[in-house]
Amino acid sequence: MPSLKLEMRWEKYPPVVGDNDKLPVPFYFELACGLTRAQMRQLDLAVEKVFSVDVKAAFASVSEPDLEKLPKEERRAAFAAWQETTAVAVLEAEIVGVSAALEPWVKMGAEPLNIDGQPIRTLEQYMRAVSQVADQAAMEEPLRALRAANSLGGAQVVFSKRPSGGSTGTRSPGNG
Repeated sequence: MPSLKLEMRWEKYPPVVGDNDKLPVPFYFELACGLTRAQMRQLDLAVEKVFSVDVKAAFASVSEPDLEKLPKEERRAAFAAWQETTAVAVLEAEIVGVSAALEPWVKMGAEPLNIDGQPIRTLEQYMRAVSQVADQAAMEEPLRALRAANSLGGAQVVFSKRPSGGSTGTRSPGNG
């Protein structure tokens, strides 16, 4: 009688950032695959908390300037400074919260990584670095890849047709 085991396994996933796909040994994350529904729900709740509690708290922690009390010529600069300070606080809350939520399910690859000369050893450092040189999508790629790898059919897509593989991918049309 056939016997199956449904257990978690770790799969390599090279992120699409910078010229990673051109490196002789691309940097990669290890993603937990085969997570249970309860584990995925735990991840979703942790990420939801980041955006519903932590980011809101970071936003509220920066007091808005009382523009009416300022001379007109200073209002625009004061408002711009408040926006920048708020954006930095919100981004920091997102980086810390999302990297902590992903920590049990996403590992840094064995190869060392340097971004612009800075050693990257943790997921939080990675997210902080790519948030400075890339866009929000690059920073959140580990979360999207983990969700996709644990969705119905997602692992096949994530590990067989990587965006960095171009239109040819790694899977032939007849195998899918």
